Amino acid sequence: MNRLRPRNWWRRAADIGHDFNQLASRFGYPAALGDFGYRVLRRCGVRSYATLVLQPEGLNPRALENPHGFRTGFLSDAQVLDVSRRSPKLFSAEFAARARANGDRCYGVFDRDQLASFGWYSHRPTPFDERFLAVFDPRYVYMHNGYTLPKYRGRHLHALGKAHALSAFIEQGFQGMLSYTESGNHASLRSAQRLGKTRFGRIWYIRLGRHIRVFTVGCRSFGFYLQPSGATEI
Repeated sequence: MNRLRPRNWWRRAADIGHDFNQLASRFGYPAALGDFGYRVLRRCGVRSYATLVLQPEGLNPRALENPHGFRTGFLSDAQVLDVSRRSPKLFSAEFAARARANGDRCYGVFDRDQLASFGWYSHRPTPFDERFLAVFDPRYVYMHNGYTLPKYRGRHLHALGKAHALSAFIEQGFQGMLSYTESGNHASLRSAQRLGKTRFGRIWYIRLGRHIRVFTVGCRSFGFYLQPSGATEI
């Protein structure tokens, strides 16, 4: 059994105190206290995710502003294939094939011909992880596997892409966009709030040895729940 030496205990305590103060300075003491409690839960095998909805009436209009002239739009099949071949770390050909077979579409933000940021959008049950599918009201699209290249971070391209993707899907008859973020990711939650997203529920993901239990709270209004991937009915 590994035991920390007294000096290591003090070092860990100092690191925790430093992280707490940094978080409190950015997001306030309630968020810092909540984060401390959440870290304890994670060490016990518990994770929590906030489920979010973005609807046109809640969208912050500033998110649509594009002063630097980035190009936005859906990636064609040829573009998806090209990205998977040239930059498989962004998404692999296998992932893209599965997503396209499910009817998912990729919406991107381009700096000329360079894909700078993107997200995948589905209107059908979609893998949440290797064990569960995210099931939701098909009148909404579900955003997953979003990514912004490191050199473009800090320019709010993720929000720009989501805002324009929402507009495109609304034109196609959808009512809004669903997503989730881990409860301890305060930067992501703040960004979601700026964009105009609202929380409508929570997912509790509890690991008990080899077994996993999942609970959703407040998600019924959007038909959102997690279903084991091996289930035959959706």
